[in-house]
Amino acid sequence: MTCILYVDDSQTQLDCVQKTLTEKGHEVRIASTLDEALACMEDGKVELGLIDFHMPGTDGVQLLQEIRARANPPSNVRFYIYTTDNKEQRDYRKHTFHGAILRKGDMPALIAQLEPVLRLMQLTKLAKP
Repeated sequence: MTCILYVDDSQTQLDCVQKTLTEKGHEVRIASTLDEALACMEDGKVELGLIDFHMPGTDGVQLLQEIRARANPPSNVRFYIYTTDNKEQRDYRKHTFHGAILRKGDMPALIAQLEPVLRLMQLTKLAKP
């Protein structure tokens, strides 16, 4: 299915999201630091990045800027902010994210928000010659 990079400073969240999305058939790479995220991007297989907004040190916006500058991902890689902050969810475009996923604290809510994104990505892949 889709190769997803999930970046978060909470190991509990990393484990839970990885388990949930892997059970849905996706390859999920997890990272808690910029260097780990860059390492996950090296082989060019990541198609979707899900990045926690509130992290100590480097926030999600800075992390995305560094990933774009240092990993130089292809233009078809989509990056989504993952946040509990309604304001940041509304303002995702000014931070150059492709979209926002509101963290509601449960995995069914994450899946419900991600499924349309993943379906659209699959359809886009199928439409390419």
